[in-house]
Amino acid sequence: MVQHEPQQHDDHDADEVDDVDRHHTGGATGDGRDELHPGPDEHGPERRAHRVRGEEQEELGDPATTIPMPERPLTVADVRIRQRHHGGGDLRGDQVPSEDVHEEVEHSHLDERADRTDDEKAAAHADKPAQSRRRFHGSIRLLASRSRARRPLLRNRVIIDHLAIVMPAYNEAEGIRGFVDEIRDSVSASAKRVSFHIADDRSTDATATAFEGESDVTVDVQPENRGHGPTALAAYRAGLAADPDVIVHVDGDGQFRGSDFPRIVATLMSTGADVVHGVRDGRTDPWFRRVLTAAVGTLIAIAAGRRIPDVNTPLRAYRAPALRVLVDAVPPGATVPHVHFSLAEARGGFEVRYLRVASIPRRGESPTGTMWGRASRISLPSKRLNLFAASALREFWMLSLRPSAPLRGVRRPEPAGS
Repeated sequence: MVQHEPQQHDDHDADEVDDVDRHHTGGATGDGRDELHPGPDEHGPERRAHRVRGEEQEELGDPATTIPMPERPLTVADVRIRQRHHGGGDLRGDQVPSEDVHEEVEHSHLDERADRTDDEKAAAHADKPAQSRRRFHGSIRLLASRSRARRPLLRNRVIIDHLAIVMPAYNEAEGIRGFVDEIRDSVSASAKRVSFHIADDRSTDATATAFEGESDVTVDVQPENRGHGPTALAAYRAGLAADPDVIVHVDGDGQFRGSDFPRIVATLMSTGADVVHGVRDGRTDPWFRRVLTAAVGTLIAIAAGRRIPDVNTPLRAYRAPALRVLVDAVPPGATVPHVHFSLAEARGGFEVRYLRVASIPRRGESPTGTMWGRASRISLPSKRLNLFAASALREFWMLSLRPSAPLRGVRRPEPAGS
């Protein structure tokens, strides 16, 4: 259940969906033009006439009161003169001249300046402050209108009944407590209840006891150390068992900012999507991790028929029914569940949005963590990571790519009440 809370628009709301991938939000029209920046024909002659008049006011100031009307066909200069002569009214469609008259306009401006009397020039100079104010306020209004067109406004903030944050963690005692506190503070206005579900992969430090006395945090220590994928799935299942409306997954190493969590939740609720992926900007992972992600992304793009940004991102927000379908389809021991999820979402007709978020160095003293073993001093992938990559490729073929792969049959759940 969710509740809409009317409130005044503010800058935070205007930013909520600014970076949502426009491939999924209808950012371009069928003829290749951005619908937020239409071509000149869509504005019509009246809008062009307004632009012509505004340019004239800026260049010349107040016009002379009596200007002879030309006998030849109208040019841009003639239209400007006629507008001033008749008080700056809008032009009819048959009064709009050809646009191929730039030289003539320049000469016309010089002639008009030369013809003006000293009194007219003095009056124009005296009125310049008022003209400047009009131009300034007009520019502000134009910038505001463009900003409103570019950024959809979330005038009704959605209040979620129950938001669950799920985390896999291994040896993250140095930074996980501060990370959870930051997330809690950031999302407190987005949900009536927020709960944290941490799956600890048999840490050898104090991760499992870091939240003693915290009533909204549950830590489930796994039966054995199984790696990131199975631990992430265990965290997902623990979150679903709490029956929330929305589940946000993030790794326990704290490589995201708490301020991005309300953005990703607001995007999920305001767009009607099933899932929102946080696309990492400025990743600080070692080069071989980024290369591995890019290679997997290319493979997924071929299988899905389209590119999926940051295919293995750990920051995702799901509606509970959509997540339940995906989790039930993936075996508990899968090593790359998010890669399977991304491909299944693309094939199964899920509504997916992509939101750019900041990627920061992991929290704690170790810059790389211990999940994949220690890298060599010359920044090469560890033996453990190489073995993991080979195993994940075989798993991906069996579960998602081969013709009889079980995840090929995953489909988006029917919306409630349909």
